[in-house]
Amino acid sequence: MSASHPVPAAMPVWRVAALAGYPAIIIIALVLGQPQWRALAMPLLAIALVGPWPASLPGRALLVLTLGLALAVIAWPSLALWPPGLICLSFAAWFGVSLLPGRRPRIQQFATLALEAHQEHLPVDSDRWLRGWTWLWTLALTAFALVALLLAWQDRASLWLLWVVAGMPVLMITLLLGEHYLRRWRFPEQPRWSALYFLRTVARIQPGHLKP
Repeated sequence: MSASHPVPAAMPVWRVAALAGYPAIIIIALVLGQPQWRALAMPLLAIALVGPWPASLPGRALLVLTLGLALAVIAWPSLALWPPGLICLSFAAWFGVSLLPGRRPRIQQFATLALEAHQEHLPVDSDRWLRGWTWLWTLALTAFALVALLLAWQDRASLWLLWVVAGMPVLMITLLLGEHYLRRWRFPEQPRWSALYFLRTVARIQPGHLKP
């Protein structure tokens, strides 16, 4: 068995607040009929990604860049709707590159970290299963991103909000739980975690905890 790891810390409150503030500002701008107000969402999104006081130079550069993006959003309000689709597409690529020869599939990395945090290990015959689910997540995230980008390009803010705030999260949770329950059938000897326990464990794993 591999050496155990502590369960990663939960997402900090400031990040949760920034992530919630981004769609909230889009909603306020929509309700008030003032699309230029969407510009206020750009710094919040940058804070959610790199923090309010990033120590790294790229993080500081991103915060400064968002000020320019905010000015661009005032002129072209639809630009404020593009980041979620682009971020989702980047995650699809992040999953996809892990399928290259010599790399560990991303779902295998997630599963290893989740199990080792509770002194468990992967089944010896799980490689194909984990690679298949990595493929499925790569394709699903790509599809989610393309829908979000299409709605952003058309500036259909109401449908975009419905998709980004409700549609995408529900589908992602459904996919996670689908794999969770199918894994119980495929690997009955593995720990039978509850759905809530499983989701809480996965939610604590951040991309930075995994290998590139």
